[in-house]
Amino acid sequence: MQPTRSRACFGVRQLLSLVALTAGCAVGAQLQADRFFQDGVNLLAPVGGAVEGRLLYQDSYDETVWSLAQWGSRGTLWGTEPYRLPSGATVWSNAFKHVVFGPLTHSDGNVVLAVNAINEYGGVYRQSGESWPALLISQSISNPKGWFKEYGPWISDLSEVIVDIELNLRYANHIYTTGYSESLHAAQFLLYFTIQNLRLPRDTNPDYGNYLWLGLRFYDDRETLPGLSVNHDIGTGKLIYNIGIEPFTDEGLQVGEWKRIKGDLLPHIKAGLQEAWSRGYLTNSFDLADYKIGGMNMGWEVPGLSDVAMQVRNFSVQAYGLDFARPFEFNKDGDAEGWTYSRLTQLNNGPYNGRWIFKVPGDDPQLIGPALRLNAERYQSVLFGIANAGNPIDGSVATLFWKREGDADFSTNRSVSVAVGNGGGWQIKEFDLSAHPQWTGEIVQLRFDPVAYGDDHAIGVDFIRPISAAAIAQGDAPDIQMKNDMLYWVGAPYQQYTLQVSTNLSENSWTDAENAVNLPWSDSVMFHPLAATNRPARAFYRLQVSPGP
Repeated sequence: MQPTRSRACFGVRQLLSLVALTAGCAVGAQLQADRFFQDGVNLLAPVGGAVEGRLLYQDSYDETVWSLAQWGSRGTLWGTEPYRLPSGATVWSNAFKHVVFGPLTHSDGNVVLAVNAINEYGGVYRQSGESWPALLISQSISNPKGWFKEYGPWISDLSEVIVDIELNLRYANHIYTTGYSESLHAAQFLLYFTIQNLRLPRDTNPDYGNYLWLGLRFYDDRETLPGLSVNHDIGTGKLIYNIGIEPFTDEGLQVGEWKRIKGDLLPHIKAGLQEAWSRGYLTNSFDLADYKIGGMNMGWEVPGLSDVAMQVRNFSVQAYGLDFARPFEFNKDGDAEGWTYSRLTQLNNGPYNGRWIFKVPGDDPQLIGPALRLNAERYQSVLFGIANAGNPIDGSVATLFWKREGDADFSTNRSVSVAVGNGGGWQIKEFDLSAHPQWTGEIVQLRFDPVAYGDDHAIGVDFIRPISAAAIAQGDAPDIQMKNDMLYWVGAPYQQYTLQVSTNLSENSWTDAENAVNLPWSDSVMFHPLAATNRPARAFYRLQVSPGP
């Protein structure tokens, strides 16, 4: 049993791995590399920040993009003897802190960060001006050291930046006694992004590299529900614009309970820049087109007497905009993803079980999309999944309308139509827009008419996905590697993959592997299991590449 090529494919992360699909659900430009913390971290020394070594709980499939800082600590985790939990997760621990990295699917994953500042201070409160321990995991994104390199999107080109994270405050033990000062002593779990001026060339941009701290204060032992806080950061000289979590939830974190925080950061990024400009920061450019998300860090800062631990899983930062199309999957029950409808009768109170079902009582049914930003030059097709159960065949034609920037309304001269049949089965259809003279510039809204008219029979919509074939190098399949009865390869944007198997290369006879046809590409590293039921005793494998969402 061997792959068709043996060269390992995990040495260099694909810089263009910008859009991810998992479990059939499309997402936008994923700004986080290794967002499940599976490729380890470079551990930084408490003083000076030199890399002491790499913490790994399993063999890495790619480069390490995360760093773990231990600022202000009395002792490093480097050199401590790690121990394994039954789940396969690994713990590094000393008297001052511990970290856990674990599997995606287990209760010990993805990462636990814990700080014991009581031991760090020897039980004595720090005084004003003294440093404090911080345990921060960080990653460069679009700045010169970032994994995204120059491909990171400009703030001006974005329509949404969705942060999505699950947190479990495992424990939080605090001492409040003589000497305690609320202004000096706290325990905070924070996420910060740098909103950074990265306009080239450097020699003509006096603010190149300058930035604003845009933060989320997930936990603060002094506040039940952390809200907006704006301050000058003495250490870096930058403005801190921290929105807390109040914009995204009405309840703070509770010990032992998982909480999901999800929301759009883009309005807060813009508000933070406006606040910075009004206070005299970043005044060499007031143009959103000069700024990107440069990098991030997340973790504990504990200037008080506290012993605290936080678990993080399913962390993502997804950007949508001109060159990062937002697909609409309708996979969350009741969530229409901003779409509205007209002249349709909705069933199930909205999308249910991944599909949105209606009855069509008469003429001109419409699904009207939310505001978006779509580069027509890049995205020249729209895929849709549809089922039409019995509406008249002469009306069974789906039509896509669009508005360009400045359009007051939809019009027939900016539309394309596709016959969809009325047999009731689910099918995937494509609106090919590549030759349409009006599909140009910036597309700001879509309208989808699933049929021209109906007679009270059902229609269903599975998804609506703008796609691009421009990034496809036809037939340029990535190398594949086998490990532990899995085949792995590094995906690329706008591609899908079919895994094929052959037992006799001399006959050039290939068949599709079971459950491996048109696999949508995933978060950098993709895999396919080779269970006994889907592999022969001896085989060769290859990947076929075709355009995908």
